[in-house]
Amino acid sequence: NVPSRDSCSPQYAEIENLKFDSFEAEVNRVSRSLDRNALQNGNWIASRVNDTDFDIQARTLPLGDYCQAKIRRGVMTGLNQAFVVNAETRKNLIAQDENSVDILKPLVAGNNIREYHVEFEDCFLIWAVNGVDIQRYPAVFEHLKCFKDSLESRRDKGDHWWEIRSCRYAVEFEMSKILFPDLGANCRFCLDKSGLFLINNAYFIAEDDYYLLALLNSQFAWDYLKRICTRFRGKTLRFSKQYLEKVPIRVIDFTTPVKERRLFHEKAKLLYEKCLEKDDIACLLGFVDHHISKQQVDIVYDLLSFLAEKMSTDNLALYQEKSGFLKWLEREISFSVDDLKNKRIIENYQHANLSEVISILKKNQKMIPIEVSSRNFQESVETEFSISCERLRPLSRQVVKTNQLIDAIVFKLYGMKSGQHEEVKTE
Repeated sequence: NVPSRDSCSPQYAEIENLKFDSFEAEVNRVSRSLDRNALQNGNWIASRVNDTDFDIQARTLPLGDYCQAKIRRGVMTGLNQAFVVNAETRKNLIAQDENSVDILKPLVAGNNIREYHVEFEDCFLIWAVNGVDIQRYPAVFEHLKCFKDSLESRRDKGDHWWEIRSCRYAVEFEMSKILFPDLGANCRFCLDKSGLFLINNAYFIAEDDYYLLALLNSQFAWDYLKRICTRFRGKTLRFSKQYLEKVPIRVIDFTTPVKERRLFHEKAKLLYEKCLEKDDIACLLGFVDHHISKQQVDIVYDLLSFLAEKMSTDNLALYQEKSGFLKWLEREISFSVDDLKNKRIIENYQHANLSEVISILKKNQKMIPIEVSSRNFQESVETEFSISCERLRPLSRQVVKTNQLIDAIVFKLYGMKSGQHEEVKTE
């Protein structure tokens, strides 16, 4: 007898490598049962019913409802080569015509968006959106004429060959918003308050909300997304809107009187400083447990918002310090770090020692126009390397500890059962 379709549970097997003798045996070993609804409708979701159960004991809303479906995609130009320019081209266009500055917008791609910060690389978008009076920007128009044939043959364009098609939410690009990439091997959400534009491999949520930022960057969110998102090349997830809008967001009831809430917030910040000083998060987690038990979750909301803002400031400071050292090094060697062999050690110099950095530079000596082995050069590198690492160490420790706090607090806020969040993973 052939079992009926309704009685069969579909199986899902994630093959991570080809190191096996029998394909059938490997499928039987790693396969998991899927929910019967996983393959219905248009979108298939490999929801693993045998994975850790998300026993959420708190009231939640899907992210799509929480943000009123304001999850937006970046700009599709149809020809980035024409519309995306670097800092030097921007400078030249403005020099030719000062009006050009009005339609040259700071731009980031998905790869620029990191956890709690953006690595801006001086790229700019020519915002010649549908309906723009291009005659007001003669320098930009001359630039676009160089690509006229390709621009005319685009599918994504406005009414004229030089235009980007209309965007109904264009005004939201210049407002505060939460950015995230289309692909990620970890949660990479950050709050932008500077009016960055995005290219189409990045998205944003039109919310100025540090609390939401903390939730989306938490271990809870990552564990949840791993269950519902499609995978791209192994451990990388695709953060499509259809999946992201399902993430449960803890609903907050703002019931604590404003004056009392402000006092508790100040107390929470003092406890946070104590946690960093003593390298012990127990006191602050006890504070969280107490207020959750008293149904004062708005106080926990304030704490998470504060911690997410702190993470944003500290992660940006880490990036700026690392970027500053690498730019100094490039000036010293008159060569781009990005073109060095074994550049990863140089880029992550804070995890290396000075001898490793010097060794990599020596291996690239043929490309570097200065003498790497010279005493003056090595002494200069040693000085700058030591100063930079001294700045990075306390910041890095603070970021790791704050990240641990956020993860633990989020699990508690969702009412997860004891044991589900005992070991919080941090990078």
